[in-house]
Amino acid sequence: MIIPKFLLQRLWVKNSLQRVSADSVSFRLENPFLLGHLIGVEALTLNGASVDLTTLQVGTDLQPAVAVTALNAEAPLAVAHKQVAVFQFKWEAPVPVGKLVVGLTAISKETGAMAITLEDTLATAV
Repeated sequence: MIIPKFLLQRLWVKNSLQRVSADSVSFRLENPFLLGHLIGVEALTLNGASVDLTTLQVGTDLQPAVAVTALNAEAPLAVAHKQVAVFQFKWEAPVPVGKLVVGLTAISKETGAMAITLEDTLATAV
């Protein structure tokens, strides 16, 4: 199933990119669709630089964070309609003030691979 880019853009929770600790960053996506099942992430970039996917974890308010490397068709992360998923990953480099570009290729049981590029603007560096 192909989801139009303008619908995928609605996933991003604006201003959610933030420094969680000295070596990690997080962002949020909200599911505007029906129940979905995340079964993996193929790629994640921040301003064009690749994120080490072995450090990437994702969770919701109902499910604790799990390593994305542990997700698959038999063990997906269920994300209900309007539910927020929190993605957190290791990132020791500074994140600059201004426009940031996050590239994400995620795999859903329902739709297959979905590649999106999201932009956010930060008022302060993280």
